[in-house]
Amino acid sequence: DLKTEALKDRHWKTILARLNIKVQLPQLTVGILWKHGVANRRKEMAEILTVAQGEMALEQFLGQVRDRWMKQELELVFYQTRVRLIKGWDDLFNVLDDHLGGLVLMKSSPYYRAVREFQEEG
Repeated sequence: DLKTEALKDRHWKTILARLNIKVQLPQLTVGILWKHGVANRRKEMAEILTVAQGEMALEQFLGQVRDRWMKQELELVFYQTRVRLIKGWDDLFNVLDDHLGGLVLMKSSPYYRAVREFQEEG
C-alpha cells in the first residue's frame, strides 16, 4: 500500500517520524521500514495513506478546475452591431456552478487545510 503515488514527501516525513527513522528520503529502503516495524503499525500507516488519498483527490479536483478555467476561451458575437455578447454563456455558467459547488464541498473536507497550505506553498 505504501507504493502509491498519493504519498508525497510530506506524508513520508510523517511516516518516518512515526517510525522514528532518522534517514533522508533518498536513502530510505524497504529494509529500513521493516527494521523499524512498519508491518506492526498497519493501522497508523493506513491512517496516513487515507489522508494522502483524500488530499490527492482534492488536489486532482483543483487541478481540473484550474485547467478548465485557464484554457477557457470565450466566443464573442456581435449583437445589433453595437456590443459583443458571450456565446454559450449558459453552458459556461453551468460549469461554473458545478465547480463552485465542488469547491464549497471541498472546504468541508477534513483534508482541505493540508491541501490549501500545500497549494499556497507551491
